[in-house]
Amino acid sequence: MHEPLQNKNIDDLADRIADRIEDRLRERSQNTKKDRYLSRRQLAELLDVDLATIYRWSKDGQLPSYRLGGRVYYKEADLEAKMQRVPNRKEGRA
Repeated sequence: MHEPLQNKNIDDLADRIADRIEDRLRERSQNTKKDRYLSRRQLAELLDVDLATIYRWSKDGQLPSYRLGGRVYYKEADLEAKMQRVPNRKEGRA
């Protein structure tokens, strides 16, 4: 019939704790990407392109860059925001 009040409170509490943990993990994941900076060389290695390509993308404004002292860095989150998904054959790409 009716669930005892204690069990309902415990289940409620467990659900709230699980939701809070999920929220924290999601925030942590987003902050890690948002705050991670890559050097030109790191970005070139990650994307398997030449350093000149990274320089050109930066110069053309395709990829925002950040300078600290004499070094240039790129935010991982900016890179992900600029990347575009390519549709596959089933979605209309030949």
